[in-house]
Amino acid sequence: MWNLNYGFKIMVKGFLHLDRFFRYLTPVFWLGNWVVVLVIFLLGALTLKTSWQKSISLIVGVLFILTLLGVNKINDDMGVIFLSSTRMFLAIPLLFGLALFWTKMSFENEKNWRKVILTIDVSVFLVKISCYETVLKKHTEKTNYGAVAIKKLDDLISECYEIKQIISQYDVDLVVFMPNAERNEPSVEFYNYGCPILEQISCTTVMNVYERRTWVFLEEKSSVRKNILLSIP
Repeated sequence: MWNLNYGFKIMVKGFLHLDRFFRYLTPVFWLGNWVVVLVIFLLGALTLKTSWQKSISLIVGVLFILTLLGVNKINDDMGVIFLSSTRMFLAIPLLFGLALFWTKMSFENEKNWRKVILTIDVSVFLVKISCYETVLKKHTEKTNYGAVAIKKLDDLISECYEIKQIISQYDVDLVVFMPNAERNEPSVEFYNYGCPILEQISCTTVMNVYERRTWVFLEEKSSVRKNILLSIP
């Protein structure tokens, strides 16, 4: 389990790499996604003219977000979309929308502005959706990132089927999946949690370390089984 720690030096270091925390949050920018936080801050300042309470809420919200950069768990980032620090700030678009709503900026020819914004949105969507295969390929070239593992579903189904056949052949009551140096915990979790669902495996499965279903682990520690399969996938 992670111990939550806070470090001022970690926060300062985070200021030098803001895009690492806020990437993937904005639909328009490829880089410089941290700008959305600055925009929320500026909108908070503009709101001061109409409501100081709302203005303080937005400004304090931004400052709180930046302060969180000193928390070690916030810096838990592997540089890929499957484990990115961005997941800690998924509420920022909601805060941004709230800031826009509170600001209620009025423009001349508002209907024309809506058309312009809609055109930009559709254009950006089409460009990004045309590039998703390239992005997906980039982030799946490597299948083991330590804390995160990636596996094709078809391959997992095939291997789970083989495990099911062994379970049926030897009338196994319990399968104990055992991570090792070659296959770490995330790689083994595919089989422990996925196989019983994909292949309707009836017997109990458990990992000998880092089992997330602690109640299953505790129950099996004191249970007596007839046939146990020790598996190192």
